[in-house]
Amino acid sequence: MLPIPLSLIPKTRLALGIAVALLIVGLLCALLWLRGNLAEAREALTAEGAAHNATRHELAQARTANNMLQADQRNSNATISALTRQIRAAQVQYRSWQKEEAARRAMLAHAEARPRPPEEAAKVVDNATRHAAADMLNAW
Repeated sequence: MLPIPLSLIPKTRLALGIAVALLIVGLLCALLWLRGNLAEAREALTAEGAAHNATRHELAQARTANNMLQADQRNSNATISALTRQIRAAQVQYRSWQKEEAARRAMLAHAEARPRPPEEAAKVVDNATRHAAADMLNAW
């Protein structure tokens, strides 16, 4: 180690004191600058938090609307399926009615009117009973 002359010690203390004072002032300035940035950062964070909460609220509303639309779509699909089954059943029934009607028309087209012989008139029921039975069969 090099010996320090005693004449330099007071000057060194003064220089050291000035250096420490400048260091403290520099640190205070840096602290004040950081504090200002911290306040700006807090304001920016608060603004971002408010924007995030607003976005979260919009997302919740959108999800609720989406869930309602999906439920509505499921109900509509169920209704469409039920109506489709009803239409198919009605078409099957209509086709069977058309076949039955064609069979009735064919039967009536081949029917012949003839006078009734006296022996048959004695064995067959009267016209009113025959018409009532025919009406019952036609309604069935």
